[in-house]
Parts: sequence; structure tokens; C-alpha cells
Amino acid sequence: LPSPPPYVYKSPPPPPYVYSSPPPPPYVYKSPPPPPYVYKSPPPPPYYYK
Repeated sequence: LPSPPPYVYKSPPPPPYVYSSPPPPPYVYKSPPPPPYVYKSPPPPPYYYK
């Protein structure tokens, strides 16, 4: 007997639903980043020069 047809090709694949709507806006740009707190105060004096 001949082998049956490949059933994986019985119907076409569904449409890509990931393209059904546009992506949301990048919320990471909704507000500016906070100031760099690492520069909030100057470093302590080098005690090894005291």
C-alpha cells in the first residue's frame, strides 16, 4: 500500500496573529530618566593623603 499523504499539509497555517495589531508605543520613553544619583555628592577626600 502507498503511504498516506502528509496530513501536516492538509490545511494552510493560520494567519500570523502577532501582526493583527500594531505594537504599543515604547513606554520606556514616556518620561525622561532620573538624574544619576551617583553624582549627587562629591567623593570623600582621599584619607591616605591626610
